[in-house]
Amino acid sequence: MKSVAITGYGGFFPGCYSASKLFSLLYRGDSLLRSLSLGEFGSPVNVICSALQSEDIRFLEEQVAPANLSGQSVHITAKMALYAVRQALQHASLDETLLSKRVGFFTGCNKAIPSLQMFINLWAREKSLSDEQLQFIGKEINTANQAQAARYVAQALGLEGPAMTFADACTAGAAALVAAQRRIQAGELDVVICGGTEQASHPLMQMFFAKLGALSSSLPDDPTTVCRPFDQDRSGCLLADAAAFLVLESVEHAQRRNAPILAYLSGSSRQSEAHKMTATDSSGVFYAKAMQGALFDAGLEASDIQHINAHGTSTPLNDAAESRALEQVFYQQSFIPPTITSTKSALGHSLGATSAVEAVLSVESLRQQKVLPTLNYHRPGVNEPHLSIVTQGQPQALTRVLSNSFGFGGENASLIFSRGES
Repeated sequence: MKSVAITGYGGFFPGCYSASKLFSLLYRGDSLLRSLSLGEFGSPVNVICSALQSEDIRFLEEQVAPANLSGQSVHITAKMALYAVRQALQHASLDETLLSKRVGFFTGCNKAIPSLQMFINLWAREKSLSDEQLQFIGKEINTANQAQAARYVAQALGLEGPAMTFADACTAGAAALVAAQRRIQAGELDVVICGGTEQASHPLMQMFFAKLGALSSSLPDDPTTVCRPFDQDRSGCLLADAAAFLVLESVEHAQRRNAPILAYLSGSSRQSEAHKMTATDSSGVFYAKAMQGALFDAGLEASDIQHINAHGTSTPLNDAAESRALEQVFYQQSFIPPTITSTKSALGHSLGATSAVEAVLSVESLRQQKVLPTLNYHRPGVNEPHLSIVTQGQPQALTRVLSNSFGFGGENASLIFSRGES
C-alpha cells in the first residue's frame, strides 16, 4: 500500500495551545497532571488529572468563532477541535477557502457525556429518582450528540466532504487516522483532517473509571509522580482533556501544491480482539497481532522500527500485556530493540483523543530526531520483561516510529510513521 503524507498538525491541551510547545514541555520532563477537587459538582472527591482551567476556556471562547448548530449549545470538545483543526490547516498551508468535496473530516471521541447540570442532578438525586427517570437519564447519556464536533467543524470550515465520528474507545483517534489513510489510498479523498477531541476529566468519566478500578486513587503531595507506566509501583491511569488533529494527504496532492511533507503514515492496523470488555489476554498476544499487522501493512520488519510510543496507561493489566507484546515482537531477534516511551506519564489519558495526541508527538519525534521521556519509571513489574524505556528526553536517530492504542472492548490499533522530507 502507498504511504500517505502528513503535512500539518495542531492541538489544544490544558495550559498549552500548540503541539510543538507541548513537545518541548514534555522533552524537558514537565507534566500537565495536577490535583483537582470535584467539590463544585457535589462530591467530596479529589482527583489527579490534566483538566482545562477557566483561563483555557476563556482563551477558546476568544479564539473560536461561534457556529450556530440549530440553536444547540456547543460543547467544549467541539471548540477544542475547531481550534486544533485551524492550527493544523495553517501548519499545512491549506487555505480554508480551498477545501473541496474531496476533503474529509474524521474525528474520534470516547463516548458522549451529558451536560454538567444533568450530571449534578443525577449525583444529588440518585437515590430519589424513579426507575423511569433513571431510564430517561440513561437514554440521554447514551444518545447525547457524539457527532457534534464533526458537524461543528465541518460547518465552521464550509466542508462539503464526509464528516465522520469514530467512537472506538481509546483507539478512536487512531481509528480516524486508519480510515483516512484507507480512503486516500483508495483515491476517494485527496485530504482528510483527522484526529480526536475529548474532555476526559469530566466528573462522569472520573466516576466511571474509578468504578472500573482503572483510575489511580493515589493522592500524594506531588501529583506529577502518580502516573507510572510499566513501573512495578503503577497504580492506575489518570484522565485528561485534549484535542489533536493531523492533515493527511495523498503524496501526489501534497506534491502538486508544493507542501512540505512532515512525515508519512506508512502502515496501520485496526483490530477487534473480542477477548473481554475491560481487559485483553494477559499474554499480550492480541496486542502483538496489532503491531505485526501494522508492520505487514507497511511492508516492514520489526528491525525497521527505532522507537515506540506505547499505549502505556499505568494500569497493572494493560501495561503487563503490552510489555509482553513488545517483547514478543521486538525482543526475540538479534537486532537492537527500539526505545519505548509512554507520554501518558506526563499527559494522562485523554481517551478518544489520546491516540491522535500520540500520533502528533510521534511525528514531532521524527522531525526533531528526539524521543520523549517516560516519567516515574524505575523498574519493571514482577515477571514482566525489561524494556528499553526512555526515562529522560534524548536525541535519537529515527526513521520510523510505531504508536500503539488499545481500548476497552478489545479495540486495538497500531500506526507506523516514517520520516518526511522537511
